[in-house]
Amino acid sequence: MLYEEWSNEAYYYGDHMKTNHLQDFIIASRDYLIGPPEITGWKIEKKFAAE
Repeated sequence: MLYEEWSNEAYYYGDHMKTNHLQDFIIASRDYLIGPPEITGWKIEKKFAAE
């Protein structure tokens, strides 16, 4: 599992997915993953203050 926080969803799913390093990873990962990665997005509706 890989966890990332992004403030710009359009950039993440757009230009970020087209970067050379990410495209290289997608190709190389075929050698050790059983299928393409599942990418899901989550939105935080409410943050709680740490006590």
